Amino acid sequence: MFSQAKTPTNKNGFTLIEIMVVIAIIGILAQMILISVSMARSRARDALRKNDLRVISTALEMYYNDHGTYSVNGGGWGGQGVGFIGLNDPTLYNYPRDISGILYDLGYLSKRIVEDPTQPTGFGYMLFTCDDSLVYTPGGVGISSVYALSATLENPTANDIGHSRDVCMGWYTSDPSTYGKNYAISNKS
Repeated sequence: MFSQAKTPTNKNGFTLIEIMVVIAIIGILAQMILISVSMARSRARDALRKNDLRVISTALEMYYNDHGTYSVNGGGWGGQGVGFIGLNDPTLYNYPRDISGILYDLGYLSKRIVEDPTQPTGFGYMLFTCDDSLVYTPGGVGISSVYALSATLENPTANDIGHSRDVCMGWYTSDPSTYGKNYAISNKS
């Protein structure tokens, strides 16, 4: 009799559903990688901020050894040596000179540290003097033996936020979050 021709049962390709599943898996993996890279970048920026504050802290200690105060004369808000470290705008914000520029010019900093990686120009790091017994000299600069430096971290821990509220933030506020700051270091024990 006649034999029926057998049709081949071999598949020579993928079904549409198989291709869609593979594309979905690749998309999920790509998203996980992008999130991971983004988190690594923000942690790197936080590490840079912490390092900048340590460098500024060392410069302030050298300044204190030579001048007897942490208020950087002629810089910061109203020339009183406190406030935003990198802001230099005498007319609009009353910042005749940036604190980091003065520390750089005096040789206490090897480079001008003025910018937080993500904050607007000049509004990144802040310096506060903390003594309750702050005495102002005839030139208007306070003599202070305690300071706090603050920054805004992208990934602060609860400990960072708590500590930033424990250190003083100047006579006008006890909460650094007033300026969006959630991390602080101080020479105050």
